[in-house]
Amino acid sequence: MSITRIIIIIFLILEVGTPRFIFSSDESNKATQLIRVSQGLKENYHYLKSIGSSVSNYGDEIDEKLYTRSLQHHIETEILHLQMDLGKAYEELRRTQELTIQLYYRIIEANIKRAEQDLIHLTKVSSGKRKTHSYHYLQMGFREIAIAKAKLTTAKNTHPQLFLMKLQDSSYALRSLKQAQKYIIRLAILHDGVYESEEDDTKEFSKLKMEITRVLSNDLDKYMRYHYDANFTVYDRKDIFEDVWNNPNLHELANPLEGYDKSYIRNPEIPKSPKQGREAISSNNNSGNEEIPEKTGN
Repeated sequence: MSITRIIIIIFLILEVGTPRFIFSSDESNKATQLIRVSQGLKENYHYLKSIGSSVSNYGDEIDEKLYTRSLQHHIETEILHLQMDLGKAYEELRRTQELTIQLYYRIIEANIKRAEQDLIHLTKVSSGKRKTHSYHYLQMGFREIAIAKAKLTTAKNTHPQLFLMKLQDSSYALRSLKQAQKYIIRLAILHDGVYESEEDDTKEFSKLKMEITRVLSNDLDKYMRYHYDANFTVYDRKDIFEDVWNNPNLHELANPLEGYDKSYIRNPEIPKSPKQGREAISSNNNSGNEEIPEKTGN
């Protein structure tokens, strides 16, 4: 569409409203597809980025493969979007969402189990010890876990085709779990450490990190991992998001991920290269069904 035409359209919209007659149905459908894919890409990026630290910090081998696969499909969608192949781009967009949903379910369920076990342990440890914020931290920790469970149940019971609604609820559940992790750290500093700690309510990442190192040296790796993950940061493992984003290896999509994703090839039918020279002439001569009669004398 030329710049002049765009200016005219904007002028007409400002003066008389949106003129339905200007766009053909094909242009309108393509514009709708473009908006849908563009918006979907932003949302998918957000959900994939949000869960990245949890996969790197706590994910098992299947989680890592599933996350890598989801990122590869997302990058493939970006490429198709740039090529304006919007039909395929939308299919890839949906495939990315479907894989991401399965990943969220796995990570959330594992994190709920881990957080509950640690809160129960800290409940026993803090029993009978009077410290001002203990009861509040326990109450809020269990509350956030209950919210995560409710949101996960809502996501699973949402209509199978409403992928974005499932992702919204799953993302909320993950954020609730990260809040629960913060309360676990506070409780651990008060009741599960080697040294006494003041009830300092600091929210600075670096200061809290120093306090964890000082007080919780007996279980440093566990609580430091909680601290990093609660702040959407990778602790001591590779950042899968950055690795895949910088080196996507999209050719791996041609191999299926058993139980989760079928193989994907962008152009399954590779056209044959045109024949040249004598080969082309010979092919053309032999392509007809009729034989050329030989010349005979009179």
